[in-house]
Amino acid sequence: MSKIEVDIYLSGVKNFFEKNLELFEKIVGDMEHEIFFDKVREIANKNYNNNGDPTLTIKQLESISNVRFENPPDSFKIVKFSVSGKNFNFSSN
Repeated sequence: MSKIEVDIYLSGVKNFFEKNLELFEKIVGDMEHEIFFDKVREIANKNYNNNGDPTLTIKQLESISNVRFENPPDSFKIVKFSVSGKNFNFSSN
């Protein structure tokens, strides 16, 4: 059973990608969307259980995606980052 903090985090990630479909498609590639979000939830649950914060690191996001971030931030909370020369902002709050 997931913690509410994980649900809130995952909702923020989904909302972000709904607004940035081009980026989402680059990150997810051919993977089914629900499989991607299941993997995000799995890692977020582990993070929450280990340190009380569900936030995925960029390395964790890269481990389940098809891209490598340029000049990545440490985590996927409130960040500015670049993928294929495009800049994006993300807030999980």
